[in-house]
Amino acid sequence: MLLWIGFAVVTAAVVAVLVRPLMSQDREAATDDEANLAVYRHQLREIDSDLERGLITSGEAQAARTELGRRILRMADRVDPTAGELPVEKSHSAQQRNIVSRFAVYGAAALLPLVSIAVYLAVGAPELPGLPHAERLQAAKESRSVDELVGLVETRLRAKPDDGEGWDVIAPVYMRLQRFADATQAYASAIKYLGETERRLAGFAEAAVLANNGLIIPPARKAYERLAAMNPARPEPKFWLATAKEQDGDLAGARADLEAMIASAPADVPWRKLVETRIAELGAKIAGGNRSLSSTANVAAPSPDEAAKGTPASGASAAGTTTSGPLASSPSASGSMASGGTGPTAADVAAASQMTEVQRLGMINDMVSRLAKRLDANGADLEGWKRLAQAYKVLGRDGDARAALAKARHNFRDDAAALQSLDELASALGLKS
Repeated sequence: MLLWIGFAVVTAAVVAVLVRPLMSQDREAATDDEANLAVYRHQLREIDSDLERGLITSGEAQAARTELGRRILRMADRVDPTAGELPVEKSHSAQQRNIVSRFAVYGAAALLPLVSIAVYLAVGAPELPGLPHAERLQAAKESRSVDELVGLVETRLRAKPDDGEGWDVIAPVYMRLQRFADATQAYASAIKYLGETERRLAGFAEAAVLANNGLIIPPARKAYERLAAMNPARPEPKFWLATAKEQDGDLAGARADLEAMIASAPADVPWRKLVETRIAELGAKIAGGNRSLSSTANVAAPSPDEAAKGTPASGASAAGTTTSGPLASSPSASGSMASGGTGPTAADVAAASQMTEVQRLGMINDMVSRLAKRLDANGADLEGWKRLAQAYKVLGRDGDARAALAKARHNFRDDAAALQSLDELASALGLKS
């Protein structure tokens, strides 16, 4: 309401400034003529005075009067020299002009706010709520306070790294700031100094998964195993442990775990549909003789839309940037993308466990490259294209994932079922255009 009052005051002030010179124009013109007549009359009196004092001769006085008379007569065409008013015929014309001028002024004054409001409604955003200056200052102050608080806690923890309470406080803050590697370290330290709780185990596992692009690395798997033992009724450890089996290539084991999870859950749980969909997908892969991707393809990670609808996971997804958390140096579940698409051997896992994070990433990229070359040579492998797109997505290479799906669509352009499967995968990966 105060905003509109301010608009009204400003509009009135602008209209007054614009109207004033227009309203006074005719009056100012008449005032100028009257002033000239007054000057001429004064000059006539001065001529008589000068003649009486002998300053001028009678001939000079007569000549001056004649000249002033001519000027007064010319002025009389516009103003009556005796009354200072406009002649009747001139007055009527002037009044008509004044009426037209006044209507023009009033019309402009009325249109100005109307046009302004119309333009504001067309290009402005009147539906947006107000944000007073005080609230903006308070929001900025609170934001600075969070950053300052984090800095203070970090300084204290550097000086006293065994402060379990400090780690426990800052871990959720790191999660909200999407500093997942730091959150993993914080939860691990809180567990080390304060002991395990459901909240800390769940937070650590979620942070570790997010810090590794959705991969269920061994420390996260162990955390979920302990969480499941601590509270068997919690759904997220069951879901993510099944996901870990799928990443290892154990599709049958993953499906069995999800089926057991559904069997023991109430009928109205919000995540039932998602789990049933995953069971069906795993069944289709098993029936088609296709083993799952290696650890680079977290095919079970829900999309953001699925998570918002009630994923039983604790919030981890395959989004974000690959980050080396404090426990990320532990071996992740590694697989092989060899031409046959089989899962990792025991030797592969043993070798991967001795690698650094950079070495593991290089191995993964090499496997993905080999799979891409094989598909370029033989593009008739639908499941291979799907594995490649999933692997690119997990590696954060969304452009390559879209390109792989585009090539697959081209190769299977005459296969309606294959195209539908590719569209469903693109939607699940958040790559549907």
